[in-house]
Amino acid sequence: MSPQRAGVKVPLPQGWSASVAADDSFQAGPPGKPVLRVDVQRGEGAKMPSVEALADSTREQFSGFEVSLDQEEGDENLALVRITLAPRLDGGVIGPHAPALLGAKRIGEDLFLCATLPGADTEEVRLATEACRDIQVQAAPR
Repeated sequence: MSPQRAGVKVPLPQGWSASVAADDSFQAGPPGKPVLRVDVQRGEGAKMPSVEALADSTREQFSGFEVSLDQEEGDENLALVRITLAPRLDGGVIGPHAPALLGAKRIGEDLFLCATLPGADTEEVRLATEACRDIQVQAAPR
């Protein structure tokens, strides 16, 4: 018999549904449009980044883009960074702007990494931010 694991609860906006993707990530969004991806790193809670480290990492990851930091929020157990990205194109042209979220939440020994998927609009990114902020762990059934 395998040990019971605690369940993860991600409060979703009305009308959103969730599924587990082929790579075992949790994905949620309106029907037919995954918007939020959550990856669980069991036992990695000690690697929780600060908001500043997450913002710096975001700038590095998107070095080929214009990045504006729209919101930074966090404490010792939560780091959320909402950004607007625009690709730098040839000739100094800036491409279309797109909102995005990158986040991390520590619950006990585990680390939950959140990110919006390409194509999310501003309201979907806001809703995904709330969902990431509110991730909870439920005790395993006895």
